[in-house]
Amino acid sequence: MVTPAQNSFWQMIDGVFVINLDQRADRWAQFQAAVSGIIPPEKLHRLPARLGREISGFGQRPWFRGGKRDRTWAARAGVTQSHRQALLNAREADWRTVLILEDDVNFATDFSALTTALAAALREQDWQLCYLGFTDPWSPCRKLTDLDAGHGLFRVHGCNTAHAYLVRETARDWLLGQLPDETRVWKWLATHRAIDRWMQRHVGLEFPVACVSPSIVNQVEGFSDIVEQQTHYTGATEHVRTVRSVSGNTGFYFGHALRRVSVRIGLAGDSLRGLAKRVTGF
Repeated sequence: MVTPAQNSFWQMIDGVFVINLDQRADRWAQFQAAVSGIIPPEKLHRLPARLGREISGFGQRPWFRGGKRDRTWAARAGVTQSHRQALLNAREADWRTVLILEDDVNFATDFSALTTALAAALREQDWQLCYLGFTDPWSPCRKLTDLDAGHGLFRVHGCNTAHAYLVRETARDWLLGQLPDETRVWKWLATHRAIDRWMQRHVGLEFPVACVSPSIVNQVEGFSDIVEQQTHYTGATEHVRTVRSVSGNTGFYFGHALRRVSVRIGLAGDSLRGLAKRVTGF
């Protein structure tokens, strides 16, 4: 029997960071139990998540006016800084490929069975960021190859959520140049709203983005530290969770050109909204 350490998928990954708040020891324990026998222990590293309410500027003008969603925006800042720190740590460790996970993930039952085919597909394809779990894939979409058990590897412009993604060194370094440090995070969020939303729109402008569909790493239901309420991912119907539209090569590249224009136009609107929030606060 092949052990996780002998699995070609884990051999192509230098390390795994799991973002976990210090006060959520329950989630870290649940995560460790869930991935036992899946992720090689020597690859697994816990990354203490940044608490947004402790970032300088929280609760202060111009961004905060005592609004009811102040803590939500603080949590978004914490998530942004946590992912940035994971990328920074990966660069400092000289990891060429890193898997970044949030602590509320749930691996699909067929995850391990799919990893051999996925590793082979990833070696053959051009990609810099690959979502193992996602919602709301942005077109244009094109199937790159079939995997086992009805799954496929797709090229997409981008996806929402950032709970499970692989990133290579070139995109990693670019992301580090784009994501804000703590001195700029409130202004950045006023424009872009959240890191997963920004990634969905902008990474695909620079690099090939892939995803596995249907997702093989999902999110468990429970209390969310971001929205500060119980979440119900499995029953939610407002998000698309599989890649549905597939384009041929010509249609894909034409669609990609259109998407590039739409993102640039949307960024102008985002910038105006960011200026407005400086006046009104979050």
